[in-house]
Formats: sequence, structure tokens, C-alpha cells
Amino acid sequence: LISSTTTGNCSAVITRIWDATDACGNHSATRIQIITVRDTQAPTIGQAGANSTVECTATPSFTQPTASDACNGATVNFLGEVTAGNSCSKTFTRTWDATDACANHSATRTQVITVVDTQAPTIGTAGIDATIECTATPLFTQPTASDACNGATVNFLGEVTAGNGCSRSITRRWDATDACGNHSATRT
Repeated sequence: LISSTTTGNCSAVITRIWDATDACGNHSATRIQIITVRDTQAPTIGQAGANSTVECTATPSFTQPTASDACNGATVNFLGEVTAGNSCSKTFTRTWDATDACANHSATRTQVITVVDTQAPTIGTAGIDATIECTATPLFTQPTASDACNGATVNFLGEVTAGNGCSRSITRRWDATDACGNHSATRT
């Protein structure tokens, strides 16, 4: 038996040569067997992080998959990110695959993170309550508002007048909304 092996990163050629001899040292013709070993199997890729939904104040955090290969090691490749939606509900989809040293590709894995705005804007206080003479003009101070993600608009909700000519109260109400339709508490 004579054996030789020629190897590369992605294939190996194993050659074995046999002959037969009898007790008197006579040799037969030789026989050759050649076996070529190749790496054509894709690496194994694990799962990416779980899909999730986060508020717009959070930063999406992706977890890329891991990968392994039986022969030549594996590298996880980031294939890109696709963004869809609007500022009220936006999805970020990242995709990965794995390759080994012989350019065999695994299946792809994706992770989707949806960023939503479900939080109401913050509304400040309205002006302080006041008592004025009947000859004065009421001056109302509208509250201010802010929103962590999409800006806020203060909405005048109406005015209610109660009482008589001797003592009358005027009450105004406001709230705030953001671009996604989330409403704050009311202020009077």
C-alpha cells in the first residue's frame, strides 16, 4: 500500500496504490484508487435575535446570529437593512447569512424591530387661576407641550362660562397631541 494526499483549503485528493505479493515475492499489477474530498456543505447558521417592538425613545438593538462549519470555519455576513413605515410605526429588518472558506453560503436569518410612538406628549401647566374686575379682559396663558419623538401641538378644547353678571367664571381647556395621535392629559 502506498498512500499520498494533496490538500488545498477546499479539497483534498487522496491516492492509494495497491499490489499483491505472494510468499515468493512475486508482485501483481498495481491498482489505484483516488478519492477527492471537497467542502460543498454550507455552514450552519443560528437564529438572529427575536423580533421585537420598542418605543421611539429607545434605540433598536439587533443580535446577529452565530455560525459554525464542519470543515473550514464560518463567517457571519451582514447583508443589509431595510426600513419601512413612518415616524409612528417604523420597521427595521436586518438580514445575515454565513459563508465558509470555500464560499458555501448558509440560509439567511432576519430580525425585525418595530419602533412605535404610543407615548403621549408632555403638557405643561396653564396659566394660574385669577380673579379680575368686570371691566378687565381675561388673559389666558395656554400651556406648552413637548414630545420625545414627533413634536406636539397644543389644542384648545373649548371654553365654558358659568355664573351671572355679578360673578362669572370662564374656564378654558387644552390638551396636546403628537403626530401619531397620542393625547396628553388636559389642562384648565
